[in-house]
Amino acid sequence: MNNENPEPDDSEDIRKLNKFIARIVGSISKNFEDAGVKGPAAGITFKIDKDGNLEIGGIENAEPQQKPSIPPLPMAQREPAYDLIETGSTLQIVMEMPGVRKEDIHISSNGTMLSIDASNGPKAYRKELALPCRVCEKAESSTFNNGVLEIKLKKA
Repeated sequence: MNNENPEPDDSEDIRKLNKFIARIVGSISKNFEDAGVKGPAAGITFKIDKDGNLEIGGIENAEPQQKPSIPPLPMAQREPAYDLIETGSTLQIVMEMPGVRKEDIHISSNGTMLSIDASNGPKAYRKELALPCRVCEKAESSTFNNGVLEIKLKKA
């Protein structure tokens, strides 16, 4: 037997998938109980829309007014990749956030901590960055182009 190309160990991925499925099944079961569905539910269809919301339809043994509504599953916020560049009088932060628009980005600072949140449908980013020195709370400049955010902060 040739073991030059061993099968990849995807057991961690399988565990993550099982955990995700268990979370969905638990949410569905609770909503079925709340809607009065007894026994196995027949003819169920599942769909996840482009915003990551779970839709359930076709439950044949539930009365139309009793069909459960499943709350959207929250999309995980990603921590964006970033570079922090320190020069004589400024700090520059360059951050990758593909899939969001400039108006989706919220930046705040208290002088020692920078918080950045951005979300647009299924894309969500969050980063809290402890700054290496005190800065002015208002950014000197910020630009967002092709999924890359650049922020310049003046040292205080």
